[in-house]
Amino acid sequence: MNNKLNIGLIGIVNEEAQQDFWGTMEKVAAIGYRGIEGAEQLLEGETEDNVARFHGLGLEVLTYSASREQLRDELDRVLANAKALQSKRVTVWWAPCDTHESILSDTKLYNEAVQD
Repeated sequence: MNNKLNIGLIGIVNEEAQQDFWGTMEKVAAIGYRGIEGAEQLLEGETEDNVARFHGLGLEVLTYSASREQLRDELDRVLANAKALQSKRVTVWWAPCDTHESILSDTKLYNEAVQD
C-alpha cells in the first residue's frame, strides 16, 4: 500500500471545469496534481469510464463532496457515489456553526455517518 499523500486540488478550478471539464483535468494533471475533490459532476456520463479516464491522466478522486443536508438525508447515495468513484473519503461542504447546539448537532451527524 502506498502511504504517500497525493497533492489534490479542491474547488479552485470550478469555473474552468464548467467550461471544459476534461480539458481542465488534463491541465491539472499536467502541472503535477494527482488528485481532485469533486461532486455530482464527476458522475456525469458513465462513472466507470470517468474513473478510468481520471486514472489515465494520473488522477484519482481523493474525496467526494456533499452538503451537510445530503449527508443527513441521502447518506447511502453519498457513500455509493464515493465508492463508485473509488474514493475512500467524503468531504462535507462548509456549514454555518451559529450556536453551540448546531455544532453538537453537526458532530452527531458526522459521527453517525462515519464508516470503517
